[in-house]
Amino acid sequence: MSFYSDSDNIVPDQCACCLQNVFYELMQCHSCKKKYHDHCHMPMLPEYPTSPHWSCTMCNDREFFDALKLMRSTNLGVSNGEPGRTVIEHIIMTLSSKNDNIHFREYPSMKTFPKFFDTISNPIHIAIINNRLESNLHYITIDQVIDDLRKVFTDSLKFYDKTHRFYGYARNLLDLLERMVSKWIPELETKISESSS
Repeated sequence: MSFYSDSDNIVPDQCACCLQNVFYELMQCHSCKKKYHDHCHMPMLPEYPTSPHWSCTMCNDREFFDALKLMRSTNLGVSNGEPGRTVIEHIIMTLSSKNDNIHFREYPSMKTFPKFFDTISNPIHIAIINNRLESNLHYITIDQVIDDLRKVFTDSLKFYDKTHRFYGYARNLLDLLERMVSKWIPELETKISESSS
């Protein structure tokens, strides 16, 4: 089951994650032809690629499915080198490949939505999650990252009216996240069920 499509819009000279093309050079995936800023891609891209045939995280299926197999026999750690790290990077990149994600990469505009920070406690956005993951210090297990990703979207569901387009974007991305967790990390669903019983 694929959670992204090759038919997603590919705009020349535009980062597939942030939809911008300014200030930074873009690296193109040899497989899907999408382009990325080094700081938008997960994991962060090296300054100098080691191969002219570089493939982005979403196209590196072999590494991803190898990580899924390894994760079955280990804990769900997300430190560098652990299989959980590869899996969560794949999940984040799948979410980031959706154009709707641009509205959740940073905080909402205080000018446009001044009440957001009064309504939502401890808000978070995707760029913060990426930075925390890159630091290799904040997260220990994959469920901690998933919880923060869920919060990005559930906060928006709490704040925006159901008729607002951002509510719909958040609903779609949260549903996508839950489908990926259910398919790739069923252990988390078991853990949630056990803790709630």
